[in-house]
Amino acid sequence: MAFRAPSDGASGRRRRWVIAGVSALIVLDVILVAWVVSRPGSSEAESPSPGPGPSNVAAESPSPSASDDGEGGEGGEGEPPVAVEAAATVPATRILAAIDADRAWRAATGECPAAVAAPEYSTDGGASWVPTDATGPTGVTALQRIIASSTEVASMVGAAAESCAPTLIRTYVRGDNYEEYPAEIGTAWHIDPADRARVVAPDGAVDAPCAAAVAVAPENDSVAAVLCADGTVSTTADAGVTWRAPVAVAGAQSIDAVEGGFLVARLGGTACAGVGLALVGAGPDDTAATVADAGCMPVAGDLAALAGQVAVSGGDGAWWVWAGDVLARSTDRGATWG
Repeated sequence: MAFRAPSDGASGRRRRWVIAGVSALIVLDVILVAWVVSRPGSSEAESPSPGPGPSNVAAESPSPSASDDGEGGEGGEGEPPVAVEAAATVPATRILAAIDADRAWRAATGECPAAVAAPEYSTDGGASWVPTDATGPTGVTALQRIIASSTEVASMVGAAAESCAPTLIRTYVRGDNYEEYPAEIGTAWHIDPADRARVVAPDGAVDAPCAAAVAVAPENDSVAAVLCADGTVSTTADAGVTWRAPVAVAGAQSIDAVEGGFLVARLGGTACAGVGLALVGAGPDDTAATVADAGCMPVAGDLAALAGQVAVSGGDGAWWVWAGDVLARSTDRGATWG
């Protein structure tokens, strides 16, 4: 059978139907677009946000503290962090003196005469420590303060060999040898363990701001802070002639003078699952000092068992914390630790 081409009339009718169908689809699209745009709440905000770009992880992941839900918080999203019970404030068996981010001295201590003086120093940020013997050449035991000028030169307040009275020793050769300088003990801030109601300042002994002083942190000959057994911190600007009103720092364990105030290491009293840091600033005149959270150094295990085993020190912008067997540093004022 031969193929017959469609007539011009049929072809024209077919084109008209196609054009009409396309036009109807266009009109329907216009109506749908107008309906979507006119919906309440329609805006660019409904568009998907772009994915996250490069970020500073350390800056966006601060150490857990009482103000966040980090390791210290036990609640779920939206729940307040759970505070860890504050540990008792007792004289520390750890002492630490930071020089900078790389160098520091430290020592374990205790009661005279059982606690031998065996200070150590580090020049690699605490990765390794060089042991020294201070008891051997001086007979001094029970160190309570290290005043470090460098790894070569360091003075230490300890207990005299026979009387256990406070005395001062010094090394000029990185601990290869020590000598005792008892005449200088009156010029160094310290607390006599036999009389914790008194604090010795460079101008002489003064009444402590509490019945039992645990530690003293001097900034210079006139400005210092004292940590008391009741967990309070008091500051002075006149070598202890007067003390400003005390401020409570729950769980306080150790204190040191740093840029901007006095750095306090604490166990509990916040949601920090580890050693919490607080920065105490001296208040004007007779007003109480100010206290601000300064981060958290995570430490696993029973925090209460670390009471008396925590030391803190700052040097040249670096903060060091020694808690039991853990030692860490921060060079960003407690935001991160390593």
